[in-house]
Amino acid sequence: MVFLILLGISLVLNMLARTIPGFADGYIKYVYPIFVNTLGRMNSLVPFSVGEILIVMGILLVIAAVILIPFGLICSRGKIWGKAKKFYGFFVMLLNVIFLVQTLNCFILYQGTTLESKMVSEEGYEVRELIALREEIVSKLNELGIQMKRNSQGDLVYDEEEMKRKCIEAMKKLGEEYPQLQGYYPNPKKLYFSEFASQQYLSGIFFPFSMEANYNGVMYASNYPATVCHELSHLKGVILEDEANFYAYLACIQSEDLFFQYSGYLSVFYYVENDLLSVLSPEEYQTLTQAASYVYQDDIFLKEETWEEIEEEAVLDTETVDEISDALTEKSLNLNGVEDGMQSYSRVVKLLLAYYHERTEGKEHG
Repeated sequence: MVFLILLGISLVLNMLARTIPGFADGYIKYVYPIFVNTLGRMNSLVPFSVGEILIVMGILLVIAAVILIPFGLICSRGKIWGKAKKFYGFFVMLLNVIFLVQTLNCFILYQGTTLESKMVSEEGYEVRELIALREEIVSKLNELGIQMKRNSQGDLVYDEEEMKRKCIEAMKKLGEEYPQLQGYYPNPKKLYFSEFASQQYLSGIFFPFSMEANYNGVMYASNYPATVCHELSHLKGVILEDEANFYAYLACIQSEDLFFQYSGYLSVFYYVENDLLSVLSPEEYQTLTQAASYVYQDDIFLKEETWEEIEEEAVLDTETVDEISDALTEKSLNLNGVEDGMQSYSRVVKLLLAYYHERTEGKEHG
């Protein structure tokens, strides 16, 4: 009976979010922060990722459920069958709890008003504006990259604990401009299974079950600030990936820390570059400012030697893990109304163009 009530609540909430205008926006503003300020605060007290532990426990429960099936079929009576029935009853209840938590901390958020609908012009933007955006990003990267602290191998280095503290500071500062980002932020946490996350090409992940922002601890240092700020934005109800990319970018480039600025510009360089290459001929592209070699050296996910270590110790093939991860992510995004799935990450370019267009217009009228 209880699991039916939980299921009913989840279904009703999803229906309300999808059918009633403003319901999701009100939920994000007034209800969702409660979970960050309670569950998020509590889990922030422990140094490890609670979300990872929950996932491991979930996998073990699924394995146990599969193993018990033949025993339940063979022993249709007696103590074993009775215990199996209780276990499956608990398992079904747990699935309903998971569905409810996902609804409260994830699914409803997808129905909120998007930044794109608020910022992006229906007329779109001209190629010259995309070129100007790309030129500014490349110029900043060339300027900042040469100032970065590096080790004897030429790799970027930065204190991890200081990085986490400054990410929270950067997001709180951005909250002065975007009220949704105001308030408490839990401590970001390194993933224990960072190598497995790397096989999925995951730089970070937001756990709605524990309200935590987690990051890959073996990726190249340039990714850290932008990734952590991206995951922290999810804790403020920013569930769409392009919006999280946008806020992470702004938080980083508005920081006084040059390393953060560099990470912010690097985080969108790939998306802007790809969009521009799709509209310019090779000859036209060659007339633009070219990124320095150290920019391309720093614009990576993992170093080659890190990849080699991961491949040597991997239990599962990276290509297989990545394909499964992509398929699940794509399906999840589609079910939540994100029709272009993982391609939605690149929509950050539209937000960047809108932001720079507004900034440019402001200068012209100032």
